[in-house]
Amino acid sequence: MTRMNPTPALAALLFFASLAPRVQAQEPGPDVVMLQLRDGAFRFGTIQAHDAEGFQFTRLDNGGVARLPWSMLDPRQSDELRRRFGYVDLAGEEITMMADKLATIEGKELIGLIIDRTPTEIVLKVAGSTLALPKDRVAGASVPIEVPVRLIYTRDELYARELAAVPGNDAASHYEIAKYCENVLDFVHAAEHYQQVRALDPKFQADDLQAALVRTAEKAKNAEQLEYLSEVDSLLARRQYDEALARADAFAERFPGSPFAGEAKKKHDRVLKSRDVYLADYVRVRFLELAGRLARNASTKFSYEQVIGYLEGQMKADLLAAVAKDVQSLTQQLDPDAIHKLFLMRDKKKLRWERASYGMGTWLLGKERALKGEQPDAQQDGGAQKPQSALDKQRAALNDQIQRFLQNREMVQKAKSAGEQSEDREAFWREFSSTGRSQWILAYFAEYGGEFEVSPKPLFDNCRECGGTGVRVVSLAGANVSQTQGNKPSGVEQKVNCETCNGLGRVRRISFR
Repeated sequence: MTRMNPTPALAALLFFASLAPRVQAQEPGPDVVMLQLRDGAFRFGTIQAHDAEGFQFTRLDNGGVARLPWSMLDPRQSDELRRRFGYVDLAGEEITMMADKLATIEGKELIGLIIDRTPTEIVLKVAGSTLALPKDRVAGASVPIEVPVRLIYTRDELYARELAAVPGNDAASHYEIAKYCENVLDFVHAAEHYQQVRALDPKFQADDLQAALVRTAEKAKNAEQLEYLSEVDSLLARRQYDEALARADAFAERFPGSPFAGEAKKKHDRVLKSRDVYLADYVRVRFLELAGRLARNASTKFSYEQVIGYLEGQMKADLLAAVAKDVQSLTQQLDPDAIHKLFLMRDKKKLRWERASYGMGTWLLGKERALKGEQPDAQQDGGAQKPQSALDKQRAALNDQIQRFLQNREMVQKAKSAGEQSEDREAFWREFSSTGRSQWILAYFAEYGGEFEVSPKPLFDNCRECGGTGVRVVSLAGANVSQTQGNKPSGVEQKVNCETCNGLGRVRRISFR
């Protein structure tokens, strides 16, 4: 098998290293290591210095010195050396547990472990403390979620629980406790228990034990810094984005010259990315939910005329203000304009359509708006056809009568004064159900408010009373006859405007996202 040639970048680094002046060691230095490079080549030498980004390597054959990133090593050796020196992804090796996520009526999320339920409260354990949450503030059922154990228990609590769970005093017990402590980032206790393993049985897991002793000793020296960085992850898991960013940004000032400065920068970038991804979806959901809430509030407070004024004026501003208030409980770094841009940038193609209906208040839109987008009846497109039977003739005659009635009614409506038409609308609005009013307001805002994308194909249903004709035939013998089935009314009859749909005959529903 032929060995691969070094990459150009790596070859250049090693070439310049070979030209560097030889260094004669005066004192015992670091142990000689064999590096396996990413391209398959091997180099012998010593690691003189290291940090989270890479290391300084002195070649054994010529004494040349080169600065190499960890990524130039074979991935397995890179991972082992980074573990040994304490440069690991802190979130990657933590122990997790199932906890509970609760949403409040204000739109906030709380993560903890439910430990009790009372008639009025839900008791959560959060980061070593307890929180009593009133049930009337909870927006729905709890959702299971996997989180690091440190979000629920303190380090001392975790250590005490593990000591109780593994009571033995032999090498195997201490080794198990040490591994657990390392996985919950308690490196000081981990190092202590690894040392006890060596004291009790130096041959127990000898190779792994030696590496663990070196690794945890290095981490224990940096325990304060690692603990500081791990808190960034904890804050991120709780969606406390501003606090997480502030902590990551303050790392360099608090620990000047730290080898973990690069890790702090990575955490800063990770918090920003996580925040933006979460808020993009959060803002979209809150726009939809709060639009519905504002519609419900307006349906109980305003007359029809006031509703129209609100829809065409203040509702849009109220919606953005309500969403901004919820978002700013998560981060203060986004102003209302930035939040609105985040909503406008949503990927509409991946969203499902929401529905809203004008219900029996469709007629309030006026005929042109109410029927906009309706496909013409295919039978009407075919032109007039000569009736083929007596029943067809009867239906055609009846339809002619209805059309004349509708034309006459339209003339009467046009002759009404503006005040009379307004009274008709206000009277209907007062009798319209609260649910019907809130749906009407939401549908109108979605279609004409300019915030949502609206499907160009609205949905139409026939009025349940008149079957879509807009009129009913009242038999003076006592029966109300719909004109949809071609029934022949008996006795004396009278055509009247359908009171349910106000003569429109159709119910308009829209799809938006």
